[in-house]
Amino acid sequence: MDVLHLSTEHVDGVSTLVRVGGELDAATTPAFEQLVGELLSRGHNRLVLDLGGLTFIDSTGIGSFVGARNRARGAYGSLVLRSVPDRVAAVLAVVGLDGVLEVEALNRIDHVDLATR
Repeated sequence: MDVLHLSTEHVDGVSTLVRVGGELDAATTPAFEQLVGELLSRGHNRLVLDLGGLTFIDSTGIGSFVGARNRARGAYGSLVLRSVPDRVAAVLAVVGLDGVLEVEALNRIDHVDLATR
């Protein structure tokens, strides 16, 4: 059973913190994308995604981060990933998105470490 937990909090008068927990996959990504769209339509264009509670992500979920980043930038805003789990950070590094998506305190994992996991 795919379960996604999303909550938002407006912080510092400028940014919106979106806590993403549980599983972000093909079944749950539409809810995430809908929330991002609603926030952007209300003028909340500086998004910080806290991924500390994320337990699973597939390629659809990763793609939704890129889409959210592009939508935020199209609204003259930004998207930052925070508290990225090690496994997600590894995937971002392997597919080259660690250089595309802004990641706060990304635990850089070199390719040697990936081969031993």
